[in-house]
Amino acid sequence: MKKSEKELKRLQDLSAVYDTKWYDDVISGVNGFFTSLIRDNLDNLFLMGNILSNFLKNGKFSTEGSENAEKVLDYLERTYLNDKYANKTWYYGGKSLANLADMLTGACFFVKGIGTFAIGIGGSSASIALTSTGAGSVIGVPAGAISGAAVMAGTAESGFGASLIYSSARNSNDNWEKFKESKSRGGGSKENKEFKGKKYKGIRNKDTDFINGKGKSTLDKHAGKHGYNSSKEYLNEARNFLDKQPTKTTQSFVSKEGTYFRYDTATNEFGIINKYGSISTYFKPNNGMAYWLEQIELYALK
Repeated sequence: MKKSEKELKRLQDLSAVYDTKWYDDVISGVNGFFTSLIRDNLDNLFLMGNILSNFLKNGKFSTEGSENAEKVLDYLERTYLNDKYANKTWYYGGKSLANLADMLTGACFFVKGIGTFAIGIGGSSASIALTSTGAGSVIGVPAGAISGAAVMAGTAESGFGASLIYSSARNSNDNWEKFKESKSRGGGSKENKEFKGKKYKGIRNKDTDFINGKGKSTLDKHAGKHGYNSSKEYLNEARNFLDKQPTKTTQSFVSKEGTYFRYDTATNEFGIINKYGSISTYFKPNNGMAYWLEQIELYALK
């Protein structure tokens, strides 16, 4: 049965079985940081657009409709970025850091906008007061400028800043919760000892590899289904994967029924040796890690 996007996302969020390298961690963090920068600003633009649209239509300031844009951005991030990072702790840590940076940026825009607005409506007295304190040089508004354009510019800047603070803070709550959840599951990059790759300990029965319960061979069917031109080549690769010594990227577990499951995070190979010691499954799953996590959910000892 084809898994829903929600189910696949849930499985991918179970990141404790990842065993990543330091550079994977750094890349994940950088990816999260810049993804969050883009996301905050897109959220902000959509939010301001909705507020302006609602004001022009109804004469009221409202964020109604902004949730549709959020759903679209959530979908794009989930679809195109979920398999682009290896360590969720670093990814969401990077996103949270970017949220903080955006909130500080928003605060700067807000303060600058208020200053510009005050000068625009306050005239020379406000400008002189600001200049005497040195604030004029920081705010960057010419002393003595009395302009409707300054009022509009100040309103736009302060509005942009306030909106950026709001959207960044909202995203920050979600990213921080995911960061804490991922960290509590083992830190993302820490190797999960429970699923560390181990060699099959039972007695291998190679004569019945890919023989079903009715005594019929399923080798040709499996080989064809997974794109192999030669059944012999497929069988050799399956045996090589499941019989060789585990590597650092190999993970495995044994089910309650005695079925041996193995997956390699580097080659994306997945295979099963049934309780009779015979290979019954070997292929490279389309969803990779998500598929492996699903097998753990379904069959690993709790």
